[in-house]
Amino acid sequence: MHTLLRATLHRASDANTKKAYEKKEYDFSKGRRGAVVTPARGKSRITIRLDDEILNWFRREVHKAGGGNYQTLINHALLIRV
Repeated sequence: MHTLLRATLHRASDANTKKAYEKKEYDFSKGRRGAVVTPARGKSRITIRLDDEILNWFRREVHKAGGGNYQTLINHALLIRV
């Protein structure tokens, strides 16, 4: 696996990202529909159709690495290729 991909997976599985935010009750009275998080500068939200085989490969790689985000892994794979 490429070093950049491995580093991304390692950062994504950092213990800080696994904190549990559990409450006994949640107040959704001020909740809104739609995207909750605005994309970071330089990022765009898109819809893309990928073959199941491709998507499953990225998900397996993230799982084998102990967690992370398969979308970030796809992004880094594309950056390496382009």
